[in-house]
This record gives sequence, structure tokens and C-alpha cells, in this order.
Amino acid sequence: MRGLEFDRTKRPADAAAFIRTLQGPIPVKRSIAALIALLAILSGVLAVRSLTQDETAPDVPFSELSAETRDQFYSLMEQGDAELEFGLINSALFYYAEAYQLHERNPEAERRLEAVADLLIAKAPEAGDKERLTVYLRDIDNLLGRKHLQNYDKLIEQRRAVARRLAALSANSQ
Repeated sequence: MRGLEFDRTKRPADAAAFIRTLQGPIPVKRSIAALIALLAILSGVLAVRSLTQDETAPDVPFSELSAETRDQFYSLMEQGDAELEFGLINSALFYYAEAYQLHERNPEAERRLEAVADLLIAKAPEAGDKERLTVYLRDIDNLLGRKHLQNYDKLIEQRRAVARRLAALSANSQ
């Protein structure tokens, strides 16, 4: 180390020169500072991107699906609509669920599945009919078994209400 040289001519002239030898050359300091700034900017960009990424959007945009898959999706949706017009809720559910499987998290398919769930909720049987309530509860469980409807709050609450009614009927009949 130059600062500890015995020969005076080989040592730094003063304390400032000695400190400069310890700190290293200025270009290296600037490079390190630029690298730190670049890393900070990059981490900020990645953080913002991860926060703004839509978790509910489909993994593959609809426009990037093959023409055959898009046609099949539209066909299934139309078949579901036709079944729903005749009041065939289970058939409509089948077609909408098939379309949803072709393009998961598709907003159009999700809206239709939720509409079917809402129709089922609206057609709740009378509170005193244990047999119909049991079938109705099985229909709700079928809907809750669908990937998109597993966390549908209206359906979950309806299931709880029907289960309470069935429990009350069972308690009264014993």
C-alpha cells in the first residue's frame, strides 16, 4: 500500500491524495452509481407492471385464438343462448361452461355463467318443500363446481340459505 511506504517520495503528498487512493478512480464510482440508478429504475418498472397486470384477464387474448376455436366458442355461446330462451337452465349452463373451457376467464362467458346462476337463484323453490329444496341444493352445488362460479358470492349465500332451510325442515320433522 502506497500510503505506508517508507520512502517519502512514494507516499501521497497529503491526506486528500491518500484518501483518493483508498476510494478508487472516479470513472469506477460513476459506473457504479449509474448501475445502481439503472437497477432502481428497472425494479420500479417491474413493480408497477406486476401491480397493474390484470389477474382476471384471459391468459391468451381472444383475438390470438385460432379461427376454429373462436368459431367453436361463438357456436357454444349461441347454443347456450338458445337453450336459455326456452328456459333450459342446465342445458344453457352446459354450453356456457364448454365455451368457458375453450377460453378461460373470457368476460362474455363469465357474464353468461353468472346470469345462469342468477336465474337459478331467482327460481328458488318454496321453503317447505324438502324434496325440491334437496334437488335445488344439488343444482347449486353443480354450479359451484364450475371453475368460474366457485367464488360467486350470490350463489354461495343462496347455498347457505337453502342448507339452513333444509336443516330447519329436518329438525322440525324429527
